[in-house]
Amino acid sequence: MNRVDAYILKMPNEATMTAILTALKDGMETRLSNEFMNMESIEALVRGTIAGITGVTAPTKAQCAAYQAACKQMYRFDRHWVGGTQLDADMAAIIAKWSLRGLDGAVLSQLAYEIFHWSPPGP
Repeated sequence: MNRVDAYILKMPNEATMTAILTALKDGMETRLSNEFMNMESIEALVRGTIAGITGVTAPTKAQCAAYQAACKQMYRFDRHWVGGTQLDADMAAIIAKWSLRGLDGAVLSQLAYEIFHWSPPGP
């Protein structure tokens, strides 16, 4: 018996794999639908926050999409890190990155504060 045949014998049969994947499917669908709803609410918050910012020229649709992309990255790090210095560093890096891409850093900071309740650490 070669190595491939030995590996195939160790694998669960098709009925067992189907049962395992069926059991996992409901949880995966629930988590995925929750994530989509979170992302949709973040996009709505970004649109509302950008529209409510005074003193800034109205952003174009492309800029709105870029602000939404930046907030999606912030959401990813906010979900990954509970808080602390690593979250502060990652959020500051995202703001710096998107500022270099042409977005207003003050608007990005305001979005981070209003949506994720994050503010840059003090001196």
